[in-house]
Amino acid sequence: MHMTTYFSFETMLALTAAAMFGVSVIAVVIAPMLGVLRVKMIGRVIVFSIVGFIPSCTLGSVAIDYLAMGRSHHATADGIWDRRVRFYLPAAARDIALDKTGTSFKACFVIDPLALEAHLDAAYAAIGEPRQRDPEDEWDALYAGDPDADERRRERLQRELSEVLPLAPDEFDSRTLGRFKRFCSPREGDGGGCRFWIDPVTGRCFARAGYW
Repeated sequence: MHMTTYFSFETMLALTAAAMFGVSVIAVVIAPMLGVLRVKMIGRVIVFSIVGFIPSCTLGSVAIDYLAMGRSHHATADGIWDRRVRFYLPAAARDIALDKTGTSFKACFVIDPLALEAHLDAAYAAIGEPRQRDPEDEWDALYAGDPDADERRRERLQRELSEVLPLAPDEFDSRTLGRFKRFCSPREGDGGGCRFWIDPVTGRCFARAGYW
């Protein structure tokens, strides 16, 4: 686990400003040792600060994003720095276990099922399309009356979620997978998107997203 809390954008700006101020002060102090008048050095550091501030923020963001790869835990979505994760993850998610790579993430969290549906409704409304049906509804229709339907679904979802289940808390009971519902976010133009699997009883939810 690399980090438990990512920096906010405002914090990144403050850190960059503080770092550049510190470097500027040091440069002015040691200017005579470098054979440069302090007045000239002050002018140089002012120009450097103006020109270098935005690139420094960008480089800092990239570095922190790289260091934040791997597993982390967040009480709420507000603690997640990566804008790509924040784009797909519902704002109402809490107790979030996150496993992030450069082009994808897996997550396990708790959310009110209605809040998840509202998140997806808003995403589809933003592109003017109706939300997709839960694919599990077709499964229910296909195996209606089959006494082993729930067990078959549990086994299928356990295989499907094999890479995400390790993020679940120790007390998670995989036998509850038989009642999970599956939802999909809108598909991005480049193929990116996110799938959600949620227990409508407990609100335990798994998510897997890909983006590039």
